Amino acid sequence: MEKNIAVIWGDCSSPEIVKQTIRVLDKVAEKYGHTFHYTDAAMGGEAIDKYGDPLPQHELDKCLAADSVLLGAVGGPKWEGLPGEQRPEKGLLRLRAGMGLYSNIESDRFSELSNMFAQAGNLERALEYALRCADIEKQVAGKEHIWYGNSTIIIGNLYYALGDSINAEENYLINKNICKHTYGEYSERYVDALLSLASVNTDFSMKDGLDKATRYLDEAYSIAHKRYPLLEAQIVNQQSVIAFRNKNYEQAKTLMMQALSLCELAEGKTSNNYEILLSNTIDLYQMFGQYDEAITLGQDFLEACNQANRSDSIPAFIMVKISQANIAKGDINNALIQIEKAENIMRQYGTAKVDYINILGIMSTIYSNAGNKHRCSRFRILSSPEISRKPSALIPKFWSFMRKKDGYKR
Repeated sequence: MEKNIAVIWGDCSSPEIVKQTIRVLDKVAEKYGHTFHYTDAAMGGEAIDKYGDPLPQHELDKCLAADSVLLGAVGGPKWEGLPGEQRPEKGLLRLRAGMGLYSNIESDRFSELSNMFAQAGNLERALEYALRCADIEKQVAGKEHIWYGNSTIIIGNLYYALGDSINAEENYLINKNICKHTYGEYSERYVDALLSLASVNTDFSMKDGLDKATRYLDEAYSIAHKRYPLLEAQIVNQQSVIAFRNKNYEQAKTLMMQALSLCELAEGKTSNNYEILLSNTIDLYQMFGQYDEAITLGQDFLEACNQANRSDSIPAFIMVKISQANIAKGDINNALIQIEKAENIMRQYGTAKVDYINILGIMSTIYSNAGNKHRCSRFRILSSPEISRKPSALIPKFWSFMRKKDGYKR
């Protein structure tokens, strides 16, 4: 075997390490009959000192012409004060991009940190690490690469959650263009990108927001119709929100029911997505005082879950919604029946499978309206911000306390 190896000696102590590596390669070649030809290539601090550039094109060309590159670590205190574009590490990013090597442990680390902080509720730190991840992906893979597009979705979502609609829309637009370029304008990813843009223009009081959202949804619907039933359901659901904002209430209800039908067609009546749309629909009916219709919708869903032998926590939130509707129409007894069923499910399946804090806050209100001050106060304490920061540790203890206090059994 005969191979050409470009050797980047690196900075500081790296040349000593690379020298010993070459000795090992020479021994391997001698023992097994191989021939290795070495070509020096300057990168990092060495290249800066020689050429004023961390990786000039003519040095990159040497690497591209070789069969492999032996790389010593670059950088050191001598070059730390240089501007970003002239730092030794910039040469490493250019080398990766030039050779088409996109595996980047550093960006993965930032992505993991962003996700960790987001789950902990620290959105500002999550955004900080997401931006650092996106910057690396952009430099290494390029501004049109889907990896960078994926990062812009995360950044857009974080800006959205923080209430910064302008930066959210800016990142969603970048993602839309990347998805169109990579997957094509008839792809699910492109439709999903249009949905994100419609959402941010609908939910924030942006200039011409509803008009822009309508245009995005019209384009999305023309692509998704009869191609992607679930995306079509989400589009129709968003259209119902716009109709509601424009005070077209009957149209909003009609569109919401259409979205439910499409979701049922795509995934069935017991799916998580159907439950989310159903929850919104029940809220809408309650706003118009149509409590019986809201309760009927919820009961139909619970019956479908029962027939499908669905044994998880998804029905719990719909039970709470039904309980709210019963409270609103003055049926306290049925409200308590539903809320106690929801409690049993919550105790059984734990914090990982149901949003405890939101449901417990609603439970507190329902027990208050039902005149049960004892249980109202217990749920109000548990749903407080201080306790909700560490629900997984405190909630099991709370349930144990409640069983002893009220005679509950698993």
